[in-house]
Amino acid sequence: MRRVTTVLVLASFAAVSLALVGSRAAPPAVTPAHPSVTWFGGPMRGAALDFSTCVGTSCNTFPLTIDVPPGEWKRKDGGVAVRIEWPDANDELDLHVFDGKGNDVAASIELHTNVEQALIHAPAPGRYLVKVIALHALNVVYTGRAWIAHVDYKRGATQRSTMRFAPATFVDPQVWAAEPSIWAAPDGAVYTTAPWLITQATSMVWRSLDGARTFSIKPTNLAPGVVDPRMRPCSISAGGGDADIVTDRTGRLYFADLWVVNSTVAVSTDRGNTWTCNPLAASSPEQDRPWLAPAPTADGDGPGVDAYLAYRDFAVGGLVPYAGDVVKPMQLHLDVTRDGGKTWKAASTYARNRVGFAGPIFTAADGSLYHVYQFESSVWLARSTDEGRTVRLFRVSDRFGSPANYWVAGDVDRAGNLYVAWVDQGTWDVLLTVSHDRGEHWSRPVRISPPSSETATFPWVAAGKSGDVAVSWYGTPGDYSRPDAAPPGARWYAWVARSLNGTAASPRFQVARMSETPVRFGGLCTQGLGCTDRKMGDFFEIDIARDGAIVATYDDDARIQDTIDGLSPGPYVMVTRQISGLGMGRSAAAAVEPSGDAAPPDEMTPEEVAPLDLIALPQYQALKGGFRLGLRLSSVTDLTRALQATGSGIATDAYWLALWKTDDRIEYAGMHVDRNGRRSFFGGDAPKSIGRPDASTSFADKLASYPATFALRGRVDERTGQILIDVPLGMFHLRAGDLLHSLQAFSMTSLLDRRTFLQPLYVVDATPAQTVRIR
Repeated sequence: MRRVTTVLVLASFAAVSLALVGSRAAPPAVTPAHPSVTWFGGPMRGAALDFSTCVGTSCNTFPLTIDVPPGEWKRKDGGVAVRIEWPDANDELDLHVFDGKGNDVAASIELHTNVEQALIHAPAPGRYLVKVIALHALNVVYTGRAWIAHVDYKRGATQRSTMRFAPATFVDPQVWAAEPSIWAAPDGAVYTTAPWLITQATSMVWRSLDGARTFSIKPTNLAPGVVDPRMRPCSISAGGGDADIVTDRTGRLYFADLWVVNSTVAVSTDRGNTWTCNPLAASSPEQDRPWLAPAPTADGDGPGVDAYLAYRDFAVGGLVPYAGDVVKPMQLHLDVTRDGGKTWKAASTYARNRVGFAGPIFTAADGSLYHVYQFESSVWLARSTDEGRTVRLFRVSDRFGSPANYWVAGDVDRAGNLYVAWVDQGTWDVLLTVSHDRGEHWSRPVRISPPSSETATFPWVAAGKSGDVAVSWYGTPGDYSRPDAAPPGARWYAWVARSLNGTAASPRFQVARMSETPVRFGGLCTQGLGCTDRKMGDFFEIDIARDGAIVATYDDDARIQDTIDGLSPGPYVMVTRQISGLGMGRSAAAAVEPSGDAAPPDEMTPEEVAPLDLIALPQYQALKGGFRLGLRLSSVTDLTRALQATGSGIATDAYWLALWKTDDRIEYAGMHVDRNGRRSFFGGDAPKSIGRPDASTSFADKLASYPATFALRGRVDERTGQILIDVPLGMFHLRAGDLLHSLQAFSMTSLLDRRTFLQPLYVVDATPAQTVRIR
């Protein structure tokens, strides 16, 4: 229940202190001779959403002067840490620090804590303003402190990178989605999922059977021969908030999807072809961010634990004023299944009222379960060695600002060595630490992000054989006070660092960019729901496949934005795979497009599938002032056969689309065949959004279409079995020497008579991505 605290004496002291601060006397300064300043603030009352809306007693400011020579930070990295503390965690205060130009250079917005702490990294000498905002408070007096802080880490040793990555694949040419997850199954399949829309059933699941070169969506069959037009694995269940996917050692596939009130967990025993769905799987309602992990004891319907489901309480414990301790304390929950995912039962709860953002869970070969998370300015690890019945907590590292930027991440290698990575607030460096004794002790953190990725966020960890660890993140070369404060010209890329001796005292890393082009321009949100533009979500993932290759899924939002009703589209889900270098036994074979791999949504005869079956990568031929794309099919003699049985009777339209990316655009060219067999050739330099008819402005960033912005010249060459489309450079903002990144071809058909927000086209076939230089 709510704790009662006497603050009369402290309030009197605060009044005197504030009177001094408000006088003409110069405020105290942080200097090398006087490295620490303390003050008091309050009493604070009221409720404000953020620093722009707080007024009166819901705001409190303190002028802070910093006079530390820049050479101090060159000598030893660090800055000035700012901390506020108050008696009762049921009162919520937020902390922001502004420089002399009004820039928000440091912030802390933790929930259900009585401490906020942030680091102003390497601040220039000058005047700063500490601003404290009452999210909800009743006569709160706080103590403030600012001091010189030097960040603890050592620089990782690097060597020339041998890692090479394939051109990134468009997982789906239509779906725009944030924070994708990836899982490389032992049988070679690769699965990707991403939350899509919390009010419209569950998120999507895509599967690749060709080493992450191409993906197909795995929807539910509503009835024999009838595919759900919304293309979800659990159309009867709620979801769309947060998603995760794993397989256990029996090959059983688990898919978790959040809908706030609970989590849907779907299970498939045939690699996602069919699903069994439980819309109320979790033992506790009202939750956030479900994570899955397979158990090494998985045996289906046998007695062993098959998988774990972990999640955190969402709002009651952290947002409802003064009710958290009474109604529902914020804590972590762990559920288990012993019947292959049919039912889930509570195993334990932990970190009661001492958890901020909860990262992933993972299991070791010896059966140990681990969960990494953040609370205040520390990284934490939860460990269970008895199938979740009891949990021990270990502090991994103390920092000067929150390490949840956005998640702390972790994994365990096959020898049981633990790896935890995070991004330090303030310095925005990617740091990695290692434990050889199941979390009891941790190595000194190692910085693994290079100067060419000076500002980083969204770390993820994947581990393989003993000592093999890879860490990914989004990074940009500029040194910014915060990722979301990066200017419009900032270019973000997907990065990875990998080491094969990660357990050594001084591990060596190879560092590489995984994305050929930027994935984002401008600021990148690290404040979750507190951001106005969080289209990239909160994370992206990597995994290590059975051949030792890193596979990564990330978002790509780096393009000149087209809009619908004033809103910009969302990001594409991309996947890239390592094709050679560190960790791989041999280089991957060159990408090819085989015949016979088209995947229609229903039974079709070979003659009906042939016009949709792409059998080669898009062919490039230079022309004067442009180029010609050739899309080779199994048969082009009767393209209207593509309009046969496609899950709902006779289809109305068929499309063959070539899609590519430049640094700042998505462009396309294609052919359309209507129900009467009429052909048209089209192209465009910006995909459009399909808004939901009853609320288009709310859903402008979810689904892409490719309108005929340009009428193009084209023909069907029956001699070579190709669709040939001419692409003029001038129309497409292209010139000789430019690269067409992620060039792919797709064949698609309409499932129903009209295409709507919830009835997109069905992708029947796709080619692997390639990069082509315009000659």
